[in-house]
Amino acid sequence: MPTTDRKGRKQILPAEALAAGWRTWVALLVAASGGLIAVLATQPTSVEPGSGGAGFAGSALIGLALAWLVLLGGVVLILRSYCFRALWDGRPVEPGSYLKGMYQVWGVLVVGALIAVLGAVLMQAVLPGVLVVIGALLLLIFARPSGKALGV
Repeated sequence: MPTTDRKGRKQILPAEALAAGWRTWVALLVAASGGLIAVLATQPTSVEPGSGGAGFAGSALIGLALAWLVLLGGVVLILRSYCFRALWDGRPVEPGSYLKGMYQVWGVLVVGALIAVLGAVLMQAVLPGVLVVIGALLLLIFARPSGKALGV
């Protein structure tokens, strides 16, 4: 078995890719969950948005987070399907391609969640920012690493 791929990079084994995926997924889950916990612990429980420019900026950031998750989430799923094209032929996905596809999905979800966290902090209100963060976290949990695509 060759030790480099077509581009001269060191090949990783499917089990190593799965382990790297789990490490990254857990770190991203902790980051997004930490943002959620920080908002819940520091913000007042009122649903009235903050006054002035900060409240408007927070509302705009929550809208941006929603647009980010919907638009880029759809695009990244298409890109992931391209990275997973070996599955279309019934073959396992190459480990590097698996990580590239899953990192894209997880990155979009976590960045969207953190934008919503920032929006909730600026609004000085828990809702609606926390709902966006919870939605992104649930999608992240459902997109956890799996060895099925790698043939592990």
